[in-house]
Amino acid sequence: MTNLEPLQPTTKIEIVGTSLRSIWEDRGRLVAEDVVEAASPEDHPLHTFFEWDDTEAAHKYRVWQAGQLIRSVKILVTANTNGDIEDFKIREWVPARSVGLGRGHYIPEDQIRDHPEQQARLLRQLRRDLAAMKRRYEHMEFYARELQRFAAETAGEETAGEETG
Repeated sequence: MTNLEPLQPTTKIEIVGTSLRSIWEDRGRLVAEDVVEAASPEDHPLHTFFEWDDTEAAHKYRVWQAGQLIRSVKILVTANTNGDIEDFKIREWVPARSVGLGRGHYIPEDQIRDHPEQQARLLRQLRRDLAAMKRRYEHMEFYARELQRFAAETAGEETAGEETG
């Protein structure tokens, strides 16, 4: 009888998946700090996925923090939906990639609001995001039902808005 060695993970997806599962099994949880700690030895399979140069890592972290600040700014918008006045908050700064204007920067929401072509691009992005959400949850029956219910409610609101608009 031949002894077969188990196959070792070879792709990035396999390496990450196997390593994360191993950390979860060892610790009974999967927390980002635990992943960093486990990956710190140079011979760990996840080690190369991290920036270990503290100067570079600190700069990247500050850039991430700046992005968080940009995304945190909200503006109050008032809408008339079927005769009901409703106030809600939206992000003031929209990723330029959402409206087809490149990557890595943001534009003010009012710039999109004043340009029908950019509005149409943002609406297409919204539809792609909703389709991705549907794919993410459709295998879990309860969540898929909730998503369908939300989509039906939203479609009803759009139809009612078109009738009055």
